Parts: sequence; structure tokens; C-alpha cells
Amino acid sequence: MRRGEALRIVDDKGVSSVSLVGWREEDASERINCADTVKVQWSAAITKGGVILSDMGRVLLSVIEDTSGAHDLIVGGLHVGVHRRR
Repeated sequence: MRRGEALRIVDDKGVSSVSLVGWREEDASERINCADTVKVQWSAAITKGGVILSDMGRVLLSVIEDTSGAHDLIVGGLHVGVHRRR
């Protein structure tokens, strides 16, 4: 993605999470770093206004809209349901 472009991810059923791998085009060794993103923002929850950082401390992505409010960089999405074992 280039600066100014947007990626929209839709989960119509509400039971999925997204795995995202990303890196800087100019230097593929610089990649998304969830641990640093959590440490710098003091939160594992990413929502509108939040950013996703690289391992070099640069902003790689910013969240410009969020209709879910349930994005967790550490554990991902959660589907709550009843499961029976036989």
C-alpha cells in the first residue's frame, strides 16, 4: 500500500480475525512489530486513531475507521460459543 491508500477488511459474520504481515517497501527487513506497537501505545487494543509500528519505530499503518472496536494485537479475535465434547 502507498501513503494515502486504504485497506478495508470486512467480516460479515463476526467470527474471524485478521493476520497481517507487512513490511516497508524500501527496506523489506523493516516489518510490522506488534510488541512495540502495544508498548508505545500502552494498549493491545487497536481502534480508530491507533497506529501499527515497525520494528524501527516508524508508523506503517494507521487505523482511520473502526466499526468493531474489538481488535487485539496479542490474541486476535475471539468467537464465543458453546462447544461440546463427545
